[in-house]
Amino acid sequence: MEQSGGVKNFGLKPLAVVGDARVEGLEDVPATKELGLDIPVTVWIGMFAPKGTATKIVARLASACEAASNDTEVREKLSNMDFGLKFRGLEEFTEFYEQEYEGNKALLKLIGLGQ
Repeated sequence: MEQSGGVKNFGLKPLAVVGDARVEGLEDVPATKELGLDIPVTVWIGMFAPKGTATKIVARLASACEAASNDTEVREKLSNMDFGLKFRGLEEFTEFYEQEYEGNKALLKLIGLGQ
């Protein structure tokens, strides 16, 4: 999810957005990768269930999340708050999370959250 509200509300002039690509609402602002700075930072929100949760329950939660992400009213409200939405299904999110965890393992260990 990206947010440009702070830029708009406070009259700030952004120099770049951190990431691989430009963001909706700030199309004229280059991404750091375009500027030759490969800064792999993302902000994301995901839903997790306790280990051992029944597959049927996990599938139902994933289906509800997908339905919400496709809901026109939900998308409109997020858009009005300058938030983008990218839904990842169960397998795609699991792969994404594992890559994020591996990429941040040293930082997590440094701050006492990793093994």
